[in-house]
Amino acid sequence: LVARGLLQKGEDPEVFFGVGNVTYGTGYVSAVERVLEGTAEAAAVSYYVLDGDKHLSGEQRARLKKVAEQGPVPTHVIAVRASLPEVDRVRVREALVGLGKTRPELRDRVFTSELVEVDTADHVAPVRDALEKIGQR
Repeated sequence: LVARGLLQKGEDPEVFFGVGNVTYGTGYVSAVERVLEGTAEAAAVSYYVLDGDKHLSGEQRARLKKVAEQGPVPTHVIAVRASLPEVDRVRVREALVGLGKTRPELRDRVFTSELVEVDTADHVAPVRDALEKIGQR
């Protein structure tokens, strides 16, 4: 909204959406459930909630319409302690990334989607950009 000039940096989203029209769920599914029950008009959620069949039933997904997408947006990260020896860091990285080849069903159950190695600065750049736009940097 800030990038499109609909809100000023640091401005409350209720300025655009209206007082009382901005709420936050306890997770993606809770946000979608508010839309399904009619207490919210829209929800911003991760793609996997709508695209897969793990979180919503087919009937629920049929009652929803995806109106926009953005991305890539950085998702969860896996962090290890800084004192972990490099050889062990490599082993952990290889084991986790390798789950996609050796045990994709386990990987999807634990992490929801593919694990990929990324450049740290590139990975967090969209979040930093968003924080800058809302004046929270």
